[in-house]
Amino acid sequence: MNETAFEIIKVRIRHKASRNYQGFGGTFASLVDSCVRKRALPGIYQDGLVSGAEVKENTLLVMLSGRRAERAVLDIMDIALRNIGAFPGAEGRADFFVEVK
Repeated sequence: MNETAFEIIKVRIRHKASRNYQGFGGTFASLVDSCVRKRALPGIYQDGLVSGAEVKENTLLVMLSGRRAERAVLDIMDIALRNIGAFPGAEGRADFFVEVK
């Protein structure tokens, strides 16, 4: 983890598009809880959107139902991460990763 109280989360869409977010410590854990336990994304009220989620070390793998363009998936993840207090534009090495398929 960074030497500050912040963590950087890199969101990758199908190993192509990516964006970094920065939030306070625990932001990644909140996203993991929402995706794995609740099968939902914070602030996105669409039943069945998250078809599966699992954690491997410092990476959250999220599987979304249906087919969406990369830009649409980035927009969905942007809403979800902002709803848990993570904001885009962070620079530096990522502490955690979110892979969206």
